[in-house]
Amino acid sequence: MPSKSLWLEERVQKFNPLRGEQAADVAVVGGGITGLTTAYLLTRAGMNVALVEAREVSSGASGHTTAHITSQHDLVYARWIKRFGMETASLYAKANESAISTIEGIIAEERIECDFTEVDSYAYTNDHARFTDILDEAQAASELGISAELKKDGDFILPYLMAVRFRNQAMFHPVKYLNGLAGAIVRGGGRIFEQSRVLHIREGQLETAEGVLRASKIIIATHLPVVNFPGWYFARVYQSRSYVLALSKAPQIDGMWDCIDKNGKTYRMYKDYLIVCGGGHKCGVQSKSSRYAELKSFCLRRIPGIRVEYSWSAQDGITIDGLPYIGQYSKKTPWLFVATGYAKWGMTQGTVAGSILASLIKKDENPYIDVFSPQRRMGLTAVSGLVSQNAATLAHLTTGFLRFGPPLCAHMKCRLVWNKDEHTWDCPCHGSRFDESGAVLEPPAIHGLKR
Repeated sequence: MPSKSLWLEERVQKFNPLRGEQAADVAVVGGGITGLTTAYLLTRAGMNVALVEAREVSSGASGHTTAHITSQHDLVYARWIKRFGMETASLYAKANESAISTIEGIIAEERIECDFTEVDSYAYTNDHARFTDILDEAQAASELGISAELKKDGDFILPYLMAVRFRNQAMFHPVKYLNGLAGAIVRGGGRIFEQSRVLHIREGQLETAEGVLRASKIIIATHLPVVNFPGWYFARVYQSRSYVLALSKAPQIDGMWDCIDKNGKTYRMYKDYLIVCGGGHKCGVQSKSSRYAELKSFCLRRIPGIRVEYSWSAQDGITIDGLPYIGQYSKKTPWLFVATGYAKWGMTQGTVAGSILASLIKKDENPYIDVFSPQRRMGLTAVSGLVSQNAATLAHLTTGFLRFGPPLCAHMKCRLVWNKDEHTWDCPCHGSRFDESGAVLEPPAIHGLKR
């Protein structure tokens, strides 16, 4: 079955490419949840905003998500308290809790029909060795102001030993929501350009194959940033990919469920479909068997009678200390801004990013700016991770230069790996991806492969 996202059945809008010369107060590069949320908030503030998307709005990670709108990001709060301290952990929790309210408020304000549903979210285990982790997370989350509680039994299609439940979370149809945001941006006077891959960015303007957009402020919301230097984000973020099935003939479940055990899966409903996600791996890592087949086999063993209706995959960046980078691109570029590294929790983190970036552009106060700043100080553990990550990357780069074989990535000449599930060329160094013809699917690469 060809890979196809359930959500992208709802793509309805079409916007013209950027042609000729255009001008705006703010240029936003990237048409996912971060770019659209930022553009919406700035347009609402009366600013002249133009958004440029390489393919189609919502066609990237935001159209391939599982769309959990939650502050429950696996088990992070006990870890954040230990690593960063109570204040930072509290701000992280408040930022992501407030993102749920922001999304709900925008839906109400713009009357967006996107199947928004308030539900509880559960992180659970079947491993006795992880009981303490669940207990610690429930206590930490409660101390940080999240409505969290332990749960030992309840309505779920699979058995579990212990779970921590976060109340007042949500889920929706992401592309319907992004369609609504795009419509609101245009109604507010903003402009959106599709099929307009940005090829050059410098202070005061960006360039595509057919046009130039001049703007005093530029925001890069391209999943992984497309500007290499300064910033070095390609070296400070690694890309992890996961696989998703939408199943029919499955029993209904209440809420969103995330198994924290090794090779655990996530679960949620959309109408009559059970959406299951798993099989995570670093982008560019080969597999002997099909990851879709493994996920389907897992589901059939545990939920007999199900039928696969849709299958798709997505990847997201993970930073060296675990917190997203949101803010000024570098100290040398006060006109350039970035958001990346959501660790697969993009619905809330992308909304947090939109709020922070809009505040920075408008020069408004925002309590979360320092927590997510790309210029924040990193601890020793993070620095050690950075060294290890880039040592592995260097090995791939060296292999690329010394051996004949698969094509080289257009980003930094790393040897590409064939993804047989998606029929794509994937880069194990920095996560760029290309289709069979060599066209760019995912940054940081901006140019296609040479034949």
